[in-house]
Amino acid sequence: MHSPEILLQDLNAALRELHGASQLIDDERLRTDMPLIMRRLLLAEVLGTTSILAIGGSQGAGKTTLLRSLYALDGESAQWLQPNEGRGEKLPVLVLEDASHTEVQGALRCLRKQDGQYVLVEDDVDVATFQKAVCDPEMDVLLPVLKVPQRYFNRANQAWLLLPGYETQDRENKSWQELMRQALVGAVGCIVVTDETRMANQQQVDIVTDMLQGELGGAQTLVVISKTEAARGKPERLQALRDTAAHVFKVPADLAGTRIICVGADDQNYRQDWLPALTKAIQDLSCSGGGDRKAQLSRLAGVLSRDLTSVLGLVHNKTKLLFHERESGNEGLQAVRSYLEAFDEARDSLREDYLEGVDQLLQAHLGAAWKTLEGSLISDHEGVVNKIKDFARTATQSHQHIAQSVSASWGGQADVLEKHTDMIGGLTQKKLRGEQGQQVLAIAHGSDATPMQKLGYVDAKQQVIAWQRPDEDDQQNLRVILGAKGRAEGPAQLVTKDVVSAIKLLPALTLEYARLASMMPALVGLTPELKTAEASDQADMMKKAVQQLGDGVTLGKTVLRSIATVFAVDVLSDGDVDVIPALMSMFNPASASAAAAGTGTGGTAAAGAAIGGVGAAVVGAVAVGYLAYSAMQATRIHDEKARLVSQSMLQSIQAHHHKHFIHHFNQMMGQMRGRLEQSLRARYRLDEALMEKDRLAKALADVRSLQRDLLFELGRSGHTMALFHADAAA
Repeated sequence: MHSPEILLQDLNAALRELHGASQLIDDERLRTDMPLIMRRLLLAEVLGTTSILAIGGSQGAGKTTLLRSLYALDGESAQWLQPNEGRGEKLPVLVLEDASHTEVQGALRCLRKQDGQYVLVEDDVDVATFQKAVCDPEMDVLLPVLKVPQRYFNRANQAWLLLPGYETQDRENKSWQELMRQALVGAVGCIVVTDETRMANQQQVDIVTDMLQGELGGAQTLVVISKTEAARGKPERLQALRDTAAHVFKVPADLAGTRIICVGADDQNYRQDWLPALTKAIQDLSCSGGGDRKAQLSRLAGVLSRDLTSVLGLVHNKTKLLFHERESGNEGLQAVRSYLEAFDEARDSLREDYLEGVDQLLQAHLGAAWKTLEGSLISDHEGVVNKIKDFARTATQSHQHIAQSVSASWGGQADVLEKHTDMIGGLTQKKLRGEQGQQVLAIAHGSDATPMQKLGYVDAKQQVIAWQRPDEDDQQNLRVILGAKGRAEGPAQLVTKDVVSAIKLLPALTLEYARLASMMPALVGLTPELKTAEASDQADMMKKAVQQLGDGVTLGKTVLRSIATVFAVDVLSDGDVDVIPALMSMFNPASASAAAAGTGTGGTAAAGAAIGGVGAAVVGAVAVGYLAYSAMQATRIHDEKARLVSQSMLQSIQAHHHKHFIHHFNQMMGQMRGRLEQSLRARYRLDEALMEKDRLAKALADVRSLQRDLLFELGRSGHTMALFHADAAA
């Protein structure tokens, strides 16, 4: 994956859930370490999706004053950025340009507890609150944000990051120094602020040497010498300062003229001397394309493998101690654990196959798209004639021109979705039909095929194709476990010895429902264009979609009927299947009463407006929406060369599709597991403490799973670049 950092969004959400679940653990170290790792991973998410220019340097060098000067902040506006000579910021400040803002406004991205869970919010705050968060942050504050009028950045996803002062790291400052170093490595460029006094101080020079050998080793840097007002009009003096900076910061002689700039904030007239040169240098730096990518990913991998693993180990150990006594002798808990472990085992096995399938189909699609795009680059973007055509275009127009070619080479969203549907069909058919499943799908693509044939549920003669699983015994077990109404009283409410085997079918059945919805979007309230229909139209669309399946619904042991059984659908004596309200009650238990109260077949109208849970995750998986567009907007590299830009855009599209499919797979399985867990709790009457234990175990498992995914992608990141080499293309 070209940009594995996009997987951080799901990992960070899982960490917030774990943070909420672990509140019952009374441990001081955990209360400190969890927010610290959440800060680092949120910053990594920002660095991975935004082109960041960092403003760094030692304490009191003039970083904050420089930023104030760049935006000409004075009076009340200047209070947001208060300079100091002593130790100041302990958190980096994300400075975002916003065309809608004429005044500066501070905000905090912080954790907020809602209904026992933590969510990430961004609240506008006053100056005093903002300053306290920057210099003495509470543990729930993850990232301060300062919104300023638009001035230097004309492209999307560009921002400043004002860093705490660089110091020699020790135990006292480790938390924010680690954060600051991570930002330096992840930024596309860095403005290092210094002054004459610091360049003459050996201790400060040692700090600079440490930076150059470490975090700034592969970065594009711009050295700004502050507090040079007294040297205005003295070119020899200014040149001497630049020569000293070139020596201290190891700036090559041929770059010293543009990479070292003397500035001063106290003299407004002097500002007019240095601001144009600094503005041009900033624009050049923002188009540099980034620093040492290997170092960036290595730093993130270290955070995940070392720091996050340490926190997860702490949660695991404290959880074992906390619940050891509570679990003794609770047979109901042991039964629930066995069932959930069976589900998890089947889900993990399916997830492995699914990850491999998604990776293969997206790699193949990317390869084909690149071959198509190469032709377009040669004919429309490269060569003397195209350069002449491009001469009158702005950088933004050129990027838009390239984006059109990239989008066309990738193809419509339906192209990838169709391949994705075929891929998951291969997985579910194998799980539910054995090795014969692949043969069944061969008849599914005929242009004259009926809906049931396209799904692979009936053959060319409209005869039902038998399924190995779920059989009648599986269906009855799942009816009992999931709390659905059985077909008989008494013994029918008891499970058989094969109940665990039946539970292991749930992940495959859930994924099969996603395949069904992908081929018949109307079944989940999506238009043929894969967009969510108006609420008033959804019920009608669903009803027609079910009717379109016709007699196939009532024929034999089709998966649709099995899904209906699993999801508490009653098959009526006249053969009609009340699919919609029952599915809705399964996907969103709160909608069950609404569905029953509706009018028409099974309360379709009421159910149509109540999609949630598994249904919402299925809708999201099918409706890929504007993934290609948003992926191209999120690209971090802004080099003007068409080939580099197009490569970055195409890889970004692939990465966003990868994240999309994995995210919704996790969502679907999480909702299905939640439904199973809810039913089991009711069946065995588990108390609140056991619910808390399960919530902690699930949250911990989710974080570890997403941690493994991201570490895997980080481990092989960069391999896809070989696709774009001339040898690979040949």
